[in-house]
Amino acid sequence: MKKLSLVFLPVILLVLQGQCQQMNYRAIPEHLTENANAIVRYHNMHFEISSTDQAELTINGAVSILNENDREAAFVMKSYDEFSKIKTFKADVYDHNGNKMDKLRGKDILDRSIVPDHSMYTDNRLQFILPKYPRYPYTVEYEIEIKYHGSLFYPDFTPYDAGARYNVSAANIDWKITSPVSLKPRYKVINLDQQKPNVINNDGEITMHWHMDEIKAFDNEPFDLPLSARTPQILIAPNKFEMDNYAGNMKTWKDMGHWVALLNKGRDKLPPEEVSKIKQLTDTLTNRYQKIKAVYEYLQSRCRYVSIQFGIGGWQTMPATEVCENGYGDCKGLVNYTQALLGAVGIDSYYTLVKAGKWEQDIYTDFPSVQFNHVLLSVPHENDTIWLECTDMNQPFGYLGRFTIDRHALMITPGGGKLVKTPKLPPELNLQSCTGEIDMNASGDVNSLVVTQFDGLQYDLREKQLSRDSEEKHKWISQHLDISGFTIRDLEYQTENSAVPSIHEEIDLHVKKYATKTGDRLFFKPNMIHRVPTVKRVENRESQLFITWGYHDTDTLEYRLPKEFEVEHLPEPSHFKSPYGSYDASVEVKDDRLVYARSFKTFKGTYEPQAYHKFRNFRMKVNKADNAMVILKKK
Repeated sequence: MKKLSLVFLPVILLVLQGQCQQMNYRAIPEHLTENANAIVRYHNMHFEISSTDQAELTINGAVSILNENDREAAFVMKSYDEFSKIKTFKADVYDHNGNKMDKLRGKDILDRSIVPDHSMYTDNRLQFILPKYPRYPYTVEYEIEIKYHGSLFYPDFTPYDAGARYNVSAANIDWKITSPVSLKPRYKVINLDQQKPNVINNDGEITMHWHMDEIKAFDNEPFDLPLSARTPQILIAPNKFEMDNYAGNMKTWKDMGHWVALLNKGRDKLPPEEVSKIKQLTDTLTNRYQKIKAVYEYLQSRCRYVSIQFGIGGWQTMPATEVCENGYGDCKGLVNYTQALLGAVGIDSYYTLVKAGKWEQDIYTDFPSVQFNHVLLSVPHENDTIWLECTDMNQPFGYLGRFTIDRHALMITPGGGKLVKTPKLPPELNLQSCTGEIDMNASGDVNSLVVTQFDGLQYDLREKQLSRDSEEKHKWISQHLDISGFTIRDLEYQTENSAVPSIHEEIDLHVKKYATKTGDRLFFKPNMIHRVPTVKRVENRESQLFITWGYHDTDTLEYRLPKEFEVEHLPEPSHFKSPYGSYDASVEVKDDRLVYARSFKTFKGTYEPQAYHKFRNFRMKVNKADNAMVILKKK
């Protein structure tokens, strides 16, 4: 035995030496460290599809954490549920020389339920590691194997197991998908040079292979595209699939809609007493619009949102009867319940899938797949559609905010899935209009009543204020007003709920020394409330310029000036326009008052990276005009 050990000792040492060199920080090409907080040394994914409901994913990878700016890049995790099982999860940690410092196995792998801040019941769980070491750089090498039973969701291929990230580069990426020829999945390549895979056919089995070297890190740039739109990735999706014995096809949006309808078939029944109640509520209403509104408000008055994600329940709705009896449901259940209520009074409506999120990009309409995370209810009405957000019990009737507005959605109709577009509001309807009466004394102190109305998507800027108590409202305003030394004497809100809702805000302010006194002069900015901040300079910008929404702000402020002073200097009027917005401002004296008027528009759009310089210049001009000074001189 001793001789045998001595024979193999050189081999073992060579293996260990090779492993040490591989994980050594010095082995990283220097140009990949540029602009990087972490580097993916290698990331290999192999997805093997066996049947319409059986598949296995194997991941081998390593990431080096270069500094404390992104320790979370070492966050290696995988979720699992009733339809997936993690067979293997292990990791090793190496120092900057490639020496192994730690082995993570078994109890070292953390296991938690995935439960967000809001009410949620789910069987989704998470296994993960997040090694943290005081000395940089260090490297985490990991191996994960997952077994899938059910094939509605195929994994997305990205270079970063910790999720899409800024300032992370990648050295070596290798992705493979193996399946029977008859179950060859569809794919969509995003931000990769290798558009088509290398394909190997072997006795009825097909393997698609992508390989990439050296993906450079990129910065989080101001007004850039969503991170998911900049990250290299491959989306894959099945044609035929099966989930909990529900077989379907996802080759077209129409086919996907048929499967969703099959999944929810027969789950829209209501108790007879509920049908009677909703008919009694609406029978006296002759206007169809009023009936839809009455049903929606009935939902809001008696239900609350609770996310429920158990097994197929992540996609299948709760029966309407259960929502009725319990008074709660997730987005699917509440939409299905509302649809059933409308159906009881003879009004057709459609369960509609959407990708929600204020900063989410639209779905890829040319790639039928599971790209949705939310459900709305769409109700055809005359020549238009009424859209209902059923999870928010304070949402104005017919209004969709930035969470779901202006994007493609999948309407589930009797004929299958149909891609539609949620409504959008033009900038002129997203209006923030501010008026103010401001009294200034000889010391520069001001008392002001500022009234601002937030219309359309600007409603979202103050919507959360409505549910806060008085102390929280004052605190929030105090944190968001760009004024020093002020006291809020009174604060009130009123709302007008409609498809283009409004919030009316009144703030009674006292500001000590708003105007700066120097000798016999007072200096102050006539734009007291709404000033546009500067925009960061970016050299060699890489991302497209992305302005997510359009809006219009107006301000009219009237100052009663101290009698002891007269106007010595007024800013020149400002008028300029660009592809990104427009700006007009003026200050004039009318009788005994100084009147400041301002209009600022921002236009939604996506522009090439080189446009950022012109956009920045436009915003700098706006900022300069917004900070212009009035000078008063003592008489």
